[in-house]
Amino acid sequence: MHTLTIDGDQLQLDQNEANTIKGFGLLSCNNTSRLLMDYKWEQPKVYQQVLQHLFGGEHPLMRMLKVELGSDSNTSCGTEPAPQRTADEPANVARGMGFQLIADAKKIQPDLKTCMLRWAEPGFLRPTWQQVKSDDPDQKVPSASFEGMYQYYKQTVIAAWQAYGYVFDYIDPDRNETKHPMYRYLKWFAHRLQNDKDDFPEGFPLADYHAIKLITSDQNYGTDMGTELLKDPELQAVIPAVGYHYNTDDGPDHPFTQIADQLHKEVWYSEGVAPVTFGTLRVQDTTGIGIGGFISALDIANRLVKSYARSRRSLYIFQPAIGGLYPGAKYPGKQLLEMDTPWSGYFQQDSVGLAVMHHFTDFALTGWRDQTADKNWRYVPSATVSEVAGTENLSQALGAASAMTLVAPDRADYTVILVNDTNASQNYQVSVKDLPAASKPLHVWQTWADKNGKIHDREQVATLTPKDGVVTVTIAPRAIVSATTADFQPQAQLPSPVVSQDQPLQQDPEKHVLFHDDYTYADMPEDYLKRRGGTPRYTTDMDGAFEVVEHGGKPVLQQQITEQSRALAGKRKLTRISRLAIFAG
Repeated sequence: MHTLTIDGDQLQLDQNEANTIKGFGLLSCNNTSRLLMDYKWEQPKVYQQVLQHLFGGEHPLMRMLKVELGSDSNTSCGTEPAPQRTADEPANVARGMGFQLIADAKKIQPDLKTCMLRWAEPGFLRPTWQQVKSDDPDQKVPSASFEGMYQYYKQTVIAAWQAYGYVFDYIDPDRNETKHPMYRYLKWFAHRLQNDKDDFPEGFPLADYHAIKLITSDQNYGTDMGTELLKDPELQAVIPAVGYHYNTDDGPDHPFTQIADQLHKEVWYSEGVAPVTFGTLRVQDTTGIGIGGFISALDIANRLVKSYARSRRSLYIFQPAIGGLYPGAKYPGKQLLEMDTPWSGYFQQDSVGLAVMHHFTDFALTGWRDQTADKNWRYVPSATVSEVAGTENLSQALGAASAMTLVAPDRADYTVILVNDTNASQNYQVSVKDLPAASKPLHVWQTWADKNGKIHDREQVATLTPKDGVVTVTIAPRAIVSATTADFQPQAQLPSPVVSQDQPLQQDPEKHVLFHDDYTYADMPEDYLKRRGGTPRYTTDMDGAFEVVEHGGKPVLQQQITEQSRALAGKRKLTRISRLAIFAG
């Protein structure tokens, strides 16, 4: 029997955004959203249906959309186009899907938070930023080169406002998954942004620009940023949020826990995987893992619990949530939705993965305080515990506790989320005192698969009446439970298309032509290509940037990147500039 105590006198309800549950974010990067552009044009009902499920409703699943500031280089699964390819070129945010995906999501959730981060440097910045890949970029990248990088971010922010009407909320000025955060540059960037008043277009909301927050430094496993922030008051003054990837634990001496608990700054799980292998397939496993197991939805749920318990992460960003790319890329198969057949409108969803994630958002109010009129719920650290082993891919032993407790800011309701990725049931004794909700009935919602493989999606399995503020909650094997006093109902599942809709791309079967493109797009509006940044139909860039341009009075497909203009790539050398992918089904 595990014991959780919720003491109303010890609740931490006013720690800025350090203690508010923000739910989930969607990361559009590495080519993973590219095919959504074709769904948007050719399957608008499907596109809107998916966005509505992710960003809509009273309890949105996604509260943030983060995009890669592109560089025209393959940063794992493909390329994100650079909004600028020369220093004097007007930024074009119609290239790629990320910026317009934000615009479309904001039509559903106007106060959606936004974030931007670069994976690599576009070609025009390569000469002055070569040392960013060194063992000491903070000292070796010359300060004279900072302005060029700042302008790249600035011009992109302005272009997004001009094209779509929004200003970003967060920027990470550093390089994605850096091993060596550039502290000197971060301070410079913050000061430059806060004091920049020149060369903005008429009507631009300068106050919103100055309100952009810096999030740093998106390291992969590394925790250097937290350690440095604690000992540098100047850095503390300009960095309101920190995040790192693929690691539920804190660093030595628990810097990120201190950053949240003492400095009251936001700490994010700023990049993490979605479940691998859909839950509907997992239940067919003969070893009896149900909806759990290695990198399952329950594994991800355990990461959410452990990453708050161990390092105070209050936001989890999926990379990716939507797999809008073709099979065969470097990291396929780790998404909540697979959308790779825009010609038919078919898509597949991890209905189990979505249901499990909804346990964190359906039975609490998530988001930032300005999104919820300060009604977003707070974590209860003393009643949040993780005994699960591992730092990324977790392993829950029999009897190991995994529990997260959330409370409404008015203390009128609370929710306890339990995760059990083992083959035996568990019991939790929940003791509530000095809280108005102590005597309220506790509604128990559970997701699991029964012995016949039938999946039970957020079913109410019990209503428990506390006695003297104490109640015992039981969770089944391989299950997740949300036990709440609130009168919330689960969000409906996203309807799946019928399997017969999954058709291969066959433009002219009689002539054995799967797909032919003359790039005229006579079936589309005149501004079709302009609104897509020249992006051709059904194609994805694996290296460089292929775009449709006019040549000799006719539209042709042209590679925009040459050896001279190639990016300063990330973890890999750019060996091919001319790779294009198309998958016929």
